[in-house]
Amino acid sequence: MNQACKPRILVVDDDAIIVELLSMVLDRAGYEVLTAGDGVQAISILQSTLPDQSIDILMVDLMMPVMDGLRFMRWLRTELKCSLPVLALTGMSKPSEVQAAIQAGADAVLNKPIEPRLIIEKLTELLDHKCAGSSDFV
Repeated sequence: MNQACKPRILVVDDDAIIVELLSMVLDRAGYEVLTAGDGVQAISILQSTLPDQSIDILMVDLMMPVMDGLRFMRWLRTELKCSLPVLALTGMSKPSEVQAAIQAGADAVLNKPIEPRLIIEKLTELLDHKCAGSSDFV
């Protein structure tokens, strides 16, 4: 990630209100925000931006129409072979559902509703991990 620039995040969520709130929180925290309403839209954005690695991190809701977050993350990791950090957001709190998100490719999972402070802390942690060159990412 280029430290001179704002980190660029792609928020993938079908709830327009959540997207608007996340965009405001992330913008105030110094992120440049791109949004997609489902996994198919996110794929289109990634395919047009990834050659120059202009996205630094992804925030993905698990429950979406057309292509849900689990299918999207599996595509990201297996088809695109992309190692960008992914923070999954979910209203589901069963351990098995959280584990499914991790197995699909999430680097971390936060349960909704989420305090903005926790979102920023987790994103910072994931970006610091990425910048440190950790081999934990695909």
